[in-house]
Amino acid sequence: MLSISAQAGCPLGCTFCVSGAMGLLRDLSVAEIVGQYALVKRVSAGPITHIEFGSMGEPLLNYDAVIRACYLLAEEVRVAPRQILIATSGLAPEIERFTQEGHPFRLAVSLNATTDEIRSRIMPINRQYALARLLDAAQEYTRRTRRRITLKYMLLDGVNDTLADAERLKRLTRDIPCEIEVFPFVPSRASQASSPGNDVGSACRPSSVERTRAFLASMNEETMDGSASPSRQQKGEEDEQRVAMPRHARRDEQG
Repeated sequence: MLSISAQAGCPLGCTFCVSGAMGLLRDLSVAEIVGQYALVKRVSAGPITHIEFGSMGEPLLNYDAVIRACYLLAEEVRVAPRQILIATSGLAPEIERFTQEGHPFRLAVSLNATTDEIRSRIMPINRQYALARLLDAAQEYTRRTRRRITLKYMLLDGVNDTLADAERLKRLTRDIPCEIEVFPFVPSRASQASSPGNDVGSACRPSSVERTRAFLASMNEETMDGSASPSRQQKGEEDEQRVAMPRHARRDEQG
């Protein structure tokens, strides 16, 4: 998986993100976006089969350039469209536009919280597009495209990692065909510094192994059809889990 950037810096100010601490410097051009692939390909020993717009910046704030870059990567470089993933912090209008335009690329949303109070604290974009609006846009994407959406959930100790959070996450996504990706917060020196107006700031730290295990166990208790889910796959060490949990839809899907 190659993770590439859409912007230099980021204006969204998520409390856990190094890019957010930088602020937005500028959007990247189509050539600069595709050039990241070309540079890595030049020094890579193996093929690059999956691309995610999830490194620096908010891809949907540089919408036109990102979409053009995706088509160039698909048509000129021959990366399969369904192996190109655009990850957003939750810009509901741009998700709706992406859905209406019918692009073949996959979509992911960084959810990271199950209440508006917590999500607004750690992801200020939630003050513009609250969870209900965001999840409506996600559900419409799955309905129109008949593909699952990926929902990313990063565990922060004492912030979003309780059993109540796990139960709310299951409840919020019950009717959305999705894959929920649970993964740990990885601290950096930049992310440990509080930013202006941020009441979480340096308090961001990884969940403990015990809380992570309990959260994942709760998430794995049932799928949408009420059955046990054996499909979760653990990647990495126990204290650095990245787990994908498909939620089964009540209809046929292409994703």
